[in-house]
Amino acid sequence: MIHRFYFKMVYTSQTIYYDIELNSTISSFILNVKNKVRENFNIDNNYTIDIIEAGQFNNINGRDAELAPALEPSNLTLLQKYENNYKQTSFYIRNRIEIQI
Repeated sequence: MIHRFYFKMVYTSQTIYYDIELNSTISSFILNVKNKVRENFNIDNNYTIDIIEAGQFNNINGRDAELAPALEPSNLTLLQKYENNYKQTSFYIRNRIEIQI
């Protein structure tokens, strides 16, 4: 079963929809979306891409949902993780440069 998920680049008006297989694991979902995002938004390989579940206000990083922690890889499928809420689920895309010390 496939569902069309909405994605928004943090702090921009750039949005995109991707059709995703609901039986994909969270790990493969993250990898596939990162590859699509890198191509569709022309993001250089020097940037790390985070996929963030939207709507996480009052998260560990503050009240800004766009600063919420990234989705963690898992062997759960999207359907298992979001069950009956997948139709209301959307995601942010955050790109950042890792600082090497």
